[in-house]
Amino acid sequence: VLVGAGALFIAVKLIEADATVTNVSCNGAGDGSITATSTGVAPFMFDWSTGQTDVTISGLEPDTYSVQVTDANGCQASQSFVVTQPAVLSGQVTAANATCNDSDGSAHANLGGGTTPYSYLWSEGSTGSSVNGLAAGDYSVDVTDDHGCMLHLSTTITASGTPEAHAGTDKVINCLTGT
Repeated sequence: VLVGAGALFIAVKLIEADATVTNVSCNGAGDGSITATSTGVAPFMFDWSTGQTDVTISGLEPDTYSVQVTDANGCQASQSFVVTQPAVLSGQVTAANATCNDSDGSAHANLGGGTTPYSYLWSEGSTGSSVNGLAAGDYSVDVTDDHGCMLHLSTTITASGTPEAHAGTDKVINCLTGT
């Protein structure tokens, strides 16, 4: 037993690397970014898998990116981050044709992908997902999602025309005999 020996505690602080990821706005775009942070002692050095050395890397496509952060004491931490993208903004127009040359046709934009909510602008000025009261003709809708991704869809409304009635061949009926 040593007399006068006390407990010796050494606190070790490990550094960590983290980041704020901004995903790609529209499918196929290259506008994602990542900004690294660290719990170490400033100033920091950043070594990204892209070869960049800034705290923020930008112009990123969907992929996995890694960074190694070195703080002022030479301590290092590494971390990987995933940049994603939304599904392709796509859709189609479902149309109901006008009847008897009336303006009673309609169209509805059916959408998927992108980032909701969507905004609509039809060629005749309406701003909802559906438009009613359409006469025969060509119509289109420009759809914009919440990230500004755009899609142009079109449809044609036809009319059934004026109905015709056919009762068969003419027949003369004798009023006295009924034939």
